Amino acid sequence: MDICITNAYLHRKARKPSTIKDSYRRRTLRFGIFTATLVLVCNTILLIYGLMREKHSYSSRDGASILHRGSCKVARRGAVVLHLIINILSTFLLGSSNYAMQCLAAPKRDEITQAHSQGRWLDIGTSSWKNIRILPRLRLYIWIMLGLTSVPLHFL
Repeated sequence: MDICITNAYLHRKARKPSTIKDSYRRRTLRFGIFTATLVLVCNTILLIYGLMREKHSYSSRDGASILHRGSCKVARRGAVVLHLIINILSTFLLGSSNYAMQCLAAPKRDEITQAHSQGRWLDIGTSSWKNIRILPRLRLYIWIMLGLTSVPLHFL
């Protein structure tokens, strides 16, 4: 029994800490991609549903069609449920976007070494404009796009 525990301990200790950190980072980013895909699919389905209802709607006023006719109590419950789902998905989406932006802005070891060799310093553990200035073009582009797409979530 002690041998198994010791071997497992040695095997766990032999792993690189960055591998564990990277796997957590990848898992979290995959969750973010899943959340963004889920939001996209839900929005697309609701858009198609709304367009289909508008096409077959009994009445339309100023481009808005009636999605429900009936009890106000049922309509109120449906609105609460829809708003709850929208808020939950928006929170996950905003959190995932924020985490991805932090991962993109975090300098890698070789970037830190290069900056130090040029007499510059970078901020570690926090998002900073200094870090963003040194990002490669692709990471900078993705960071900007995530920032621009996250802004509307703050206003909804």
